Amino acid sequence: MVLLGSQERRVITVDELRRGIEQLGAEAYDAMSYYERWIASMTNTLLNKGVIDSDELGRRMAEVEARGEEGAG
Repeated sequence: MVLLGSQERRVITVDELRRGIEQLGAEAYDAMSYYERWIASMTNTLLNKGVIDSDELGRRMAEVEARGEEGAG
């Protein structure tokens, strides 16, 4: 969030983060932890702004998962 909201980048604002969290809906809000809400809001905002697309997000998530599996072995 710090990097995305820095004055140099201004990709996402605190207001956008808050609005995204509020838009999660009661069921999702209650099921998520504090930081899961932040991540969901940031992800949705970045997708909506076209900063990332769902294909790129999926690839990056698979890369992170693979690194975790390598470290577990």
